[in-house]
Amino acid sequence: MKFDEESMKQTLLRRIYALCAALGLLGLLTGVRIYLPHSTAVGGEWYTGFIVGWQIGVLAGLMLFGVFYLVKYLAALHDPDKARAVLIAERDERTLFIEQKVGKSSYKYVIAGLLLAAVIAGCFSAAAFAALLGAVALEAAVRIALRAYYMRKI
Repeated sequence: MKFDEESMKQTLLRRIYALCAALGLLGLLTGVRIYLPHSTAVGGEWYTGFIVGWQIGVLAGLMLFGVFYLVKYLAALHDPDKARAVLIAERDERTLFIEQKVGKSSYKYVIAGLLLAAVIAGCFSAAAFAALLGAVALEAAVRIALRAYYMRKI
């Protein structure tokens, strides 16, 4: 598998720009969640504190993952060997096959959507927040089970 240096650089730059935009949006959402008054109409003092803490934790966790990949891609941007290794690792046949079986590409979007929906729902309804949090837990459990199954089978 051949990679020319310019195409690798363009691929990494696109990813870096997308990550920077996503990190900026997540930072903005975190700031809004920290500084907006917390409504107790959602479900009382205890629920409000729990929900706000969880929302900020999820946003911070998503930012940490984004920073990890940003550092990885920035390091690869300046070293063609690292860039080649990153792109080859992403195109490894066994890894791609397992990801295809598990449905990883759709999983990322579903989990991100459910987490963001839980953050938003937490501002309005404790029941909706709990339901979305349960959906995330179920999705994660199914994903872990499928990954374990295919890692042994393949």
